[in-house]
Amino acid sequence: MAHIQHVGPLPPLRILTLLSLTFVGPSLAQDAPAEATPVDPRLPLSTAEGPSSAMARIEISRAGVFLDGALVCPIVERRLRSGSGESYLATSSAASTRTYIPELHERLLILRHDALAQQDDLAMLAQLAQDPSLAPADGVELWVDREIPYTVLRKVLWSVGRADFALHRFVVHNPWTDQHAGIDTVVAVPEDDDEVEGDTAEEAPMGLVLTIHDKGMVPNGPDALLYPDGAPLIGAPPLLPCLSGERCEGVDDYDWEGLNRVMAQVKDAYPEHVEIWLEPTWTIQHEVIVRALDYLRWGPFLPMDAEHDSWEVWRDERRELFPHASLGGGAQ
Repeated sequence: MAHIQHVGPLPPLRILTLLSLTFVGPSLAQDAPAEATPVDPRLPLSTAEGPSSAMARIEISRAGVFLDGALVCPIVERRLRSGSGESYLATSSAASTRTYIPELHERLLILRHDALAQQDDLAMLAQLAQDPSLAPADGVELWVDREIPYTVLRKVLWSVGRADFALHRFVVHNPWTDQHAGIDTVVAVPEDDDEVEGDTAEEAPMGLVLTIHDKGMVPNGPDALLYPDGAPLIGAPPLLPCLSGERCEGVDDYDWEGLNRVMAQVKDAYPEHVEIWLEPTWTIQHEVIVRALDYLRWGPFLPMDAEHDSWEVWRDERRELFPHASLGGGAQ
């Protein structure tokens, strides 16, 4: 079971994380009501298997952030001043700070307090009945619309972490079993309410970090292995650029096969290591993050549109790469 990490104020992101930002921050935008769209529980796609259960359910869609069906923070569509006509989704500034959502945090604290009061009785009942399913659930289940950007998701995750929940689980859809499953991850949570501009990982084993931005993906850490001719200069193209051009147009435009191949090479060189730090920039959508978690965890590469027979063979022959992913990044 993964545990939420609590870390102190975190240093700014690496320069490479910030190179590709094409949007200005929310301070230059105006709030406008977002069109209500329900969460699509069939996406994002994932190879994950197994049931998902938790103490609380959070849904994040264009309509807002909901805790067990109750709205705790509206989602707004913010238009940029750049004149491009582009917009992005963000939490309402009236209901959130730059780091978390206070009402969500407070309700989670109450929920956890009430649940812990019953936890001993439930645990005893499960033991007497020899039925693990009766044991008390822990953590929070997150049903997140695939297009929600990381700037929204990170505030929700920090709210969960501040309430001391043991884990958070992304609910995904496995297209081969046609069932929902869960992916557990870890997030770095500030210990205080300082307005953090950005964050990055504490040093992971061998410093393995994957930055995701709108121009591709940049692995860092064992640079002698990743970049035998020397580390790339600031402003250089990413090691794993978009497939169709300079800017990635959706989840399928990222080089997932290339990422999986690079991670397999790193695993060959460091077979004992299981951890990696994932740093999406603030505009990266949820389905891109989940797809990265998938291809960081298992090898060899399996396309999400593979036939069922291919998936069964892959499931029998796959090997684990870096299953313990921590989420950082998100600078604006």
